[in-house]
Amino acid sequence: MGDTVEITLEPSDAFGDYDEGLVQMEPAAFPSKDLKVGMQLEGEDETGEVILYTITNIENGKVIVDGNHPWASGRVLFKCTETGQTKKMLSTLMCMASAAITTKVPPTHSLWKG
Repeated sequence: MGDTVEITLEPSDAFGDYDEGLVQMEPAAFPSKDLKVGMQLEGEDETGEVILYTITNIENGKVIVDGNHPWASGRVLFKCTETGQTKKMLSTLMCMASAAITTKVPPTHSLWKG
């Protein structure tokens, strides 16, 4: 009990490097009153892969969307101190994180952002 585990993932092993090519300006498809900065929309890349875009700016009938993960280019640090109840939870979390990163499936917000 009391052991601390730290795992650091570099961007290439976590959410990738920031890709300027995933930032696009699009004509507003809806009246601007229905769009809000921070809203997320699904789109597809040229291979048909679904990308989640976040609206980062709206002006003059144009919408700027960003398909990068919010943590792109960020280093991810998992840190846990074992208290007797957390050992199994940590193992499960590490397996879930590994699966999400390996399959490039973004983790759910409830797991990652509390």
